[in-house]
Amino acid sequence: MIRFGEKLQVVPLLSPQDTTEVTLSTPFVDVSLAHWLTLLVKFGNVAGDSLVLVVEASTENADSGTEAGVAFKYRQSSAVGTDAWGAVSDGAATGISINASQDNTSFLIEVDPADVAAALTGGKFVRVRLVPGSSSMSALLVNADAFLEPVYPGLTPISSS
Repeated sequence: MIRFGEKLQVVPLLSPQDTTEVTLSTPFVDVSLAHWLTLLVKFGNVAGDSLVLVVEASTENADSGTEAGVAFKYRQSSAVGTDAWGAVSDGAATGISINASQDNTSFLIEVDPADVAAALTGGKFVRVRLVPGSSSMSALLVNADAFLEPVYPGLTPISSS
């Protein structure tokens, strides 16, 4: 029997982007009906200034000024075409730094919905925000997906977007 990932809810957040945007944010994901959230952020070329990857919580499903950083756990992959991952590391609410030495790697980010509620009263939406350092990027190739473990799994999941 084919399962089609019935126990996971997959939400494409960013199609592959070739951008030098000053700040790039994914859409928000509703984690109120999820046991867990895993974000996969994949970088191709990273050139120019470094950037900060921040996981943000919000009370709204849009920019509202209520956003707050959320602490998270993450692992960085090794080179493309291998299945080696680095140690689990702590990501502060202020984010983690990404630079050119991390070209062609992926970041697997784990977020506990309980941490979202603790970081922001009424917070139930999460996004990834990529914020360049002092100057804009000269090149940034990136894409992102969300994988939720829904409270009520099924072939047709409850919307989280």
